[in-house]
Amino acid sequence: MKAPVLETLIDYAETLGLEQSITLQVGGLIITGLIISRRDYFAGLDESLKSAAKGLTQGSDEIGNRMQRSGDLSLPSSTAEPEQRGDKCEYIHLRDCQIFLGGGLVIPSGHGTLWRGRLDSVDGFFLGQVSIRVPSAASPSELVV
Repeated sequence: MKAPVLETLIDYAETLGLEQSITLQVGGLIITGLIISRRDYFAGLDESLKSAAKGLTQGSDEIGNRMQRSGDLSLPSSTAEPEQRGDKCEYIHLRDCQIFLGGGLVIPSGHGTLWRGRLDSVDGFFLGQVSIRVPSAASPSELVV
């Protein structure tokens, strides 16, 4: 899907650090979170891997740093103009991401995660995040925007 508005929001995340809440429709799934820059995405992966490797006696810092470097290798300066960066806006990066599978199932449950997806796989989107209101005896579960 060619989506100039979505590409502009991604560019704002890359150049201005603007994080915008968004909900995407991708192949029948609802994916919701905050748009972040590529740099923030790979920094988050770095932290996550370092945290997972804390119990290792050797190499815990190196594990996360490799992920950070792999992300940095393809990252031109975020202050350059889009044409100079060579951006075709191929990926969208989210944090605090949740994926709604239907029937009230959400992954991950309880908290969000980092997510990276191909922009050309997005079928539709709207600004804002959805959440599921916990069901009570008086009302069934429902999606809330």
